[in-house]
Amino acid sequence: MLSACSKSARIAEAPADRSSFLHMSDTLGMTRVDITSPMQEGRRIARYYLVKHHEEPERPVPADGIAVEVPIRHFATTSATHVGYLKALGCLDSIVCMATPELVYNRPSHPVVNIGSDYQLNVEQVLLARPDVLIATQYGMQIGGIEQVQQAGIPVIYMVEWLEQSPLGRADWLRLFGALTCREETADSLLRDITARYHTLQQESRSHRSRPRVAYGQSFRGTWYVPSGRSYMQRLLQDAGADYYYAERTEEGSIPLTIEEAILSMGDADIWLGVNADNLSELEAIDTRHTWMQPFRNHNVWNWKGAITLQGGSDFWETGILRPDLILADLIYALYPEQLPSDYRPAFICRLPD
Repeated sequence: MLSACSKSARIAEAPADRSSFLHMSDTLGMTRVDITSPMQEGRRIARYYLVKHHEEPERPVPADGIAVEVPIRHFATTSATHVGYLKALGCLDSIVCMATPELVYNRPSHPVVNIGSDYQLNVEQVLLARPDVLIATQYGMQIGGIEQVQQAGIPVIYMVEWLEQSPLGRADWLRLFGALTCREETADSLLRDITARYHTLQQESRSHRSRPRVAYGQSFRGTWYVPSGRSYMQRLLQDAGADYYYAERTEEGSIPLTIEEAILSMGDADIWLGVNADNLSELEAIDTRHTWMQPFRNHNVWNWKGAITLQGGSDFWETGILRPDLILADLIYALYPEQLPSDYRPAFICRLPD
């Protein structure tokens, strides 16, 4: 059992426990994987047919998709958000190359090849690392070097997990990695435990009569970005039992505010979450008007820096992507600490010291 520890296109609503954009089915002795577009509902980004090594499918791979032989032994990845899935399956050391590895929290035990950035690949380094597949974040734009990688015979599997609005929908992409590594049973078992834990915490939080008023984010170069009411973070805040000021706003993406607008609307909050500062003094140095926030004066300000490296790698964006139950438990720890066991230790969240 697991422990608790601006777009104009309309993004499709995510089912509570499943991805909106990942569709998998068994067909003709293969696993068919369809990745669909978050921006254009129903449009397929890519189709893959996963064929098990040394097993003959019932018929040749259809021409409408890309054949990928599994299990994958050597992965390349363009994003740290993919790392948590492989770690959970015991396959962290299958990563042989990655973009910006210095920003990764969970590192393989062996040296990995740096293949550049998630927007511009160093093709030569990718080819030298000889991965079986490249897992790439799909941004709706061409990644520099991606065509050369494909022409070299390396399948590219696109990920859009970062656009899932449902926390459990993001976790659901573990099914894809389970299929790629032929560890489907492990993936399914983990997802059942994560989902059960998440729903238990969610149900317990609904029993609270008072709901703390929550401010989120901070000013950055004169603009304060807050999650909209249709966002991943708002789903977590809602399930944790928070009263979030912008829960009724339905824009896609973050909502840009002036610092004056943010303080006017959220200045009387009970708790302030999601800041990017290590302590209150640093938060004040970023903008002295942050001190006008009631949670600043009450020393009730929190960040997500409980598990980071000196270079900035954050486990919140790795393990946290797969484990929304841990993030939910951390939010409850900040909002309703009495709901959790007295010995609970947060996985990611930290109260800012002076």
